[in-house]
Amino acid sequence: MIIRAGNQINADLGYDFYICGDGDYYGKSISTLSKDLIYSGYDNGACTFTINSNSVTMSYTRDIFTFDSFDASLSQSLHICLYGSLESCGDLNLPLNIPSMTVSSALTIW
Repeated sequence: MIIRAGNQINADLGYDFYICGDGDYYGKSISTLSKDLIYSGYDNGACTFTINSNSVTMSYTRDIFTFDSFDASLSQSLHICLYGSLESCGDLNLPLNIPSMTVSSALTIW
């Protein structure tokens, strides 16, 4: 399964792709993909499959901020395409993306 997230990054790079089981890519189409990891050193997502007797469920997780130019910037509205035996595209409205970080304090006050 190949996932195309977001709109075109720019005319030179094309789109942001993720190949399940193989990692992060970019390119103008699924036939002209280049591995993002070679340049950025950063793999920005993961996908897993759950299979039972009635269905196959795919879960795709993706970091919002990757800090390299080979990945599309994600926002609340996202155009996404799935490529398998068929191509299917659609728009998703996601919850507001709010980055957060928790840091444990090393300071003890008496």
